[in-house]
Amino acid sequence: MKKGLILTLMVAAIAFVGVKQGYAFAPEIGNIPNIIVGDAEDNVGTVDNNFFRFSSAINLADASTVSDADTSNILLLWSFMEADTSTSLTINGKNQLAGAEDPNAPPVGKELTSAGTEFWATFRLTALSNPLDEPAPFPNPGETSGTVFFNRIITLFASDGTNNDSKDIIVYAIENGFDGTSASQATQVLSHNFDATTEGASALVFDAPTAVPNPFSGATTSYSGGRLGLGAPNNTSNYFGSWNSTAGEIPYTANKLYRARWEVTTDQATAASASTHKRLTSTRGASSSTRVEPTPTSRRSVRRREPTTSTISRQLTSRRCRATV
Repeated sequence: MKKGLILTLMVAAIAFVGVKQGYAFAPEIGNIPNIIVGDAEDNVGTVDNNFFRFSSAINLADASTVSDADTSNILLLWSFMEADTSTSLTINGKNQLAGAEDPNAPPVGKELTSAGTEFWATFRLTALSNPLDEPAPFPNPGETSGTVFFNRIITLFASDGTNNDSKDIIVYAIENGFDGTSASQATQVLSHNFDATTEGASALVFDAPTAVPNPFSGATTSYSGGRLGLGAPNNTSNYFGSWNSTAGEIPYTANKLYRARWEVTTDQATAASASTHKRLTSTRGASSSTRVEPTPTSRRSVRRREPTTSTISRQLTSRRCRATV
């Protein structure tokens, strides 16, 4: 009896250990909405560029997007496939997986976060705005303004390298409309193009020759139709300047995400010769905590938790500024 009992307990212990070692949690993708890609935000003045791109549509590392009990969200591998073999869109400039490619080990050129460095997902409808046709404007799709068209079903994959979860969403286009999702649609609340005037923007300069460790001198400022300009007289000193606008400030509404876009150009022929610059967003009113999130497409997403009486003002160093909510 004793001998049999010992053997039974040993087998049970071995079986339990085996289950524990072989068990792993798969990622769980949350409620990702359908994506609506507009082209209105990439128009310049009266020129319809027909550029269907939704920058920073969703955050692939956000807790509402995905969760994994034993792998950090920033370590997960993301990829996608379209419902058919056509290649009609890219996410973060990456194409869909080919038939035999494994979402648990996506090729480097098709992993959407670029090895954990780019978590905001940008959707570009290449069937409508093909990079080979650049520069814009792209061909007119021939749809009536406000028409939702071009629906593509895609499958998103999130993998920890061993297990994966997937979710199907639909990607739409909207002619002459703003980017949005099935959960919310953006509306434009302010637009400046500076074609006729500075539209209330004023040039501010700063000169602190005794600043330490890097003294600044005042940048030159200029205005010509459609452009607010800042200039650095040479490339051996540090210069500071800004254009500031309080005209048509944007009242803050609670639980809204505000997105502002700037078009910035330079008269220098090469990137190495162009001045570096920063775009700043500030608030007036009650004190608050503001996070400005840079993205590769020069967008800034501003998230706030503050009283609804606050307003947003902008420092402009660009050709145009457009804000949506």
